[in-house]
Amino acid sequence: MRPERFVEFACDRYPAVAGVKEVEPWSEGNVRPFGVLVAFDSGTRLWHAVTAQPPAGTEAPAGRAPEPVPRPELGEGRPTPLAVERFLVAAVTNAGLAGVARVWGYSEREPPASTPGFGVEFHDGARIFAPFVHFADPGQQRGAAYELAT
Repeated sequence: MRPERFVEFACDRYPAVAGVKEVEPWSEGNVRPFGVLVAFDSGTRLWHAVTAQPPAGTEAPAGRAPEPVPRPELGEGRPTPLAVERFLVAAVTNAGLAGVARVWGYSEREPPASTPGFGVEFHDGARIFAPFVHFADPGQQRGAAYELAT
């Protein structure tokens, strides 16, 4: 899946998940040409980038979607970046997108990544990477890239 298609998927799918208020495409020019801005019911906002690793061969939606997983609730107040990571992993896993082999959170890796985010692996070998770039509390401006308060 190409980054443009994943951004379209995210803008279509994320708003259908309880707890998400608004979603729109986001970009920082040539630095991060593809991304998604997610506003949650709490007023917290997340900007995540979208990059891709193409399949080894021809891109094709082979295989079935992963089994649904329980979606964690974000609860009241400001969610942490880690809570949002788990929330979005479940949202993408449960979307029923044909061709997805698995979805994982960066915090699940050994050793965990230095920034939260998630990845999507497709049956054809393609991958989507969605590192969290900015995170802001209600009424606050976003901070510097990758300075995510936990």
